Amino acid sequence: MKKIIIALSLIPVVTFAITNDQKETVVKASIQALKKQGLVTPDSGVQIVPRQDLTSPDWQKKKEIEQAHQLKTKGYIHETSDRAYELLHFKDVIKRNEAIEAKMHRPDESHMRHNVADMLMAYPYVGVPQSEMTEFIGIAPAGTYVKEPVIGWSGAVEFFKTKFGTCAYIENNLHISHGAARVAEEDATFDVNGKVTLVDVRGNESSGFLYQVEWFDNHFIRTLECANEKYSPAIKKATLELANRIDKA
Repeated sequence: MKKIIIALSLIPVVTFAITNDQKETVVKASIQALKKQGLVTPDSGVQIVPRQDLTSPDWQKKKEIEQAHQLKTKGYIHETSDRAYELLHFKDVIKRNEAIEAKMHRPDESHMRHNVADMLMAYPYVGVPQSEMTEFIGIAPAGTYVKEPVIGWSGAVEFFKTKFGTCAYIENNLHISHGAARVAEEDATFDVNGKVTLVDVRGNESSGFLYQVEWFDNHFIRTLECANEKYSPAIKKATLELANRIDKA
């Protein structure tokens, strides 16, 4: 992992009836406890810090350094990508889930929707312009289903096809989910419209390759994943360009 994300749901939930003032006191105490442990706190936005300051084990930091070297020298991280394989065979995934999802109808359930309008969102959702797709596959919830101050999901994931691969666009509204992120400065760029960006490519000939662009601001965490059977710098470039256009939509 090149970042640490935390949501308010990680703060202890009080199950008995309390006043709003008491609830605020509990939340503040929990946030202070997280700060003392050096952890990222809810609603703190995106922070760029040295890798050594991330609260991850040494073996993980060492692995990230090795992977960063592969990205610079080979252009991608050579490993099996389950996510690439899943996206490349996404119609099989949909077929496997048909029986279960056929029983799901409530807005707070996690089934795939066939229209963006069928998603109950807690904020005005824009998503991926239709003009960027050769085929729209579906949309599903991401993040948290909230009931206040507005009812709906704090994020969504859209599945679609382009000329260069099968893609997923994931969006998470940080204000609603109370999320935050820390990003290693060694990995961060500003490739998506000047916003903090992480670019990653990994895979092999057996699983396919996953081209991922993740970008952050104090309002959203957005991720674009595109899978292709082959590795190509041109596909990496196309994925990054698509991320920039989605961000401007």
